[in-house]
Amino acid sequence: MKARSRLIYWLFVLLLALFSGYIILNATAQYGVGLSEDSVVYIAAAENLAAGNGYLSNDSTPITLWPPLYPAMMAFFVRFFDVDVLVVARVLNVALAVLVVGLTGVYARQLGLGSIPALGAVAMTTWAYPLLAVRIMAWTEPLFIFLVLLALVALTHFLTRQSLWALALFAIAAALAGATRFIGVVLIPVGVIVFLFASKYRWPARLATAAVLALSIFLPVALVLARNWRVTGSLMGPRHPPTILLIDSVQATANTMAGWFLPSSFTDRGFVVLVGVLLLQLVGAAIILTVASRQERADRTLHRYAPAVLFILFYITLLLVSSATTTVDIISDRLMIPVFVPLMLIVFGSVSIILNALAKHFGHTTVHLAASIVLLLLLAWPLRVGVLGMRHWHNNGEGFSAAVWEKNETLRYLKDNPSVLDERVIYSNYHSLIYTHFRKPVNVLPYHYYVGSTRELRTTESLRGKWPSGEAIVIWFNWAEWKTYLFRPDELGAISHMTEIVVTADGSIWEASPLPPNTQ
Repeated sequence: MKARSRLIYWLFVLLLALFSGYIILNATAQYGVGLSEDSVVYIAAAENLAAGNGYLSNDSTPITLWPPLYPAMMAFFVRFFDVDVLVVARVLNVALAVLVVGLTGVYARQLGLGSIPALGAVAMTTWAYPLLAVRIMAWTEPLFIFLVLLALVALTHFLTRQSLWALALFAIAAALAGATRFIGVVLIPVGVIVFLFASKYRWPARLATAAVLALSIFLPVALVLARNWRVTGSLMGPRHPPTILLIDSVQATANTMAGWFLPSSFTDRGFVVLVGVLLLQLVGAAIILTVASRQERADRTLHRYAPAVLFILFYITLLLVSSATTTVDIISDRLMIPVFVPLMLIVFGSVSIILNALAKHFGHTTVHLAASIVLLLLLAWPLRVGVLGMRHWHNNGEGFSAAVWEKNETLRYLKDNPSVLDERVIYSNYHSLIYTHFRKPVNVLPYHYYVGSTRELRTTESLRGKWPSGEAIVIWFNWAEWKTYLFRPDELGAISHMTEIVVTADGSIWEASPLPPNTQ
């Protein structure tokens, strides 16, 4: 690539990176970052860490389900810069959006993509709706995606340059990814396989170094698991049995990935299969064209994609195994989003190889001009959807910080009468919402059934004498119809003294106290 072309390329990458930051900044300008139940756990953990209380959730219990890196990063800024944790989460998401887009540009050039396909991949990373929907939330995914990309870039650099510094950077990034989300451990086999087959050491030295690499990456995860066992007696907390069949998870995975290339109206099985076939044909054609060229060059081109391909395969495999062994949400954009950028780079890399082959027959100018026009047309729809999404989030917010909650009468009653929450144990079926608006420790109501199932977990009699743990207030939101696995206030009245405080159009608030010993 000539110096002028390189300059233009990096200028476009910089502009796209800044635009990605603007999108998130604008989307979260009015209501802040979106908050889900997971988000509230991270926010509470960050506040507790900053206050020196330990790695505790919004109900003041130790957190075992999630590693601590993301809350710890937010806690650092909260503690030393004296800013609100929600402000930190927003700024962090903006910064990570810029960094991920910039890293995509670096990775695209590292893989040898031409300028036009490379900018196409960078543009998709900038405004693709599935990525934006994650970036506006206070979730671990933005940080995890950044660390995964950094690890893959470093590992690819080692693959092509045999740089030990790159291998060390990979180990650090992979270890931090595991400390962000447990599924980050999939980077261990990725790194080990690439090192074993790319290293020029003798095999005894390769095996020894690979073992050290694997152990160094797993160390932070091991420390987190050891801490979990020490404080709770379990490695990752209680897990409910799976409620989704493996075949359904496989289909959901395929639907999600096909949705990245199709408008939402084209999601039936026929279109999903068509997308899969077309992508396989695209990649297959690129491989055939590469192999048909000089053998040495073909080897250099193809092996650069090994880290990305291995990561996608191992990540999806572990995700499917998890869905078959424990309760997880149905596989969708959020769970699959870490493979979005690597997959886009493989797709656009295949396009780049095909364009180079066509340029030999039709001329570079003709092919590149046609490719630019087609690319602009294809990117217009994702850009439109992304901008519409930005405007929607700007005007409405997302999750527990969304504008819709301003209309909730139950929440409004609590804001008008905050004293009802004082000096009481608080229970709710929307405990995360209460914590978001009042920053008080809140307990979720007891589970009656396993999540997503009609299989009974406990009976009311098993709670007799144990619930509530003291003078309490129960806040029930009728908007939580999906939480049918929790006990309802009327069911808990059989094992406690329940007094209705107020009934609203969308919920009710109750006083609860333990029954006297002689009535239990």
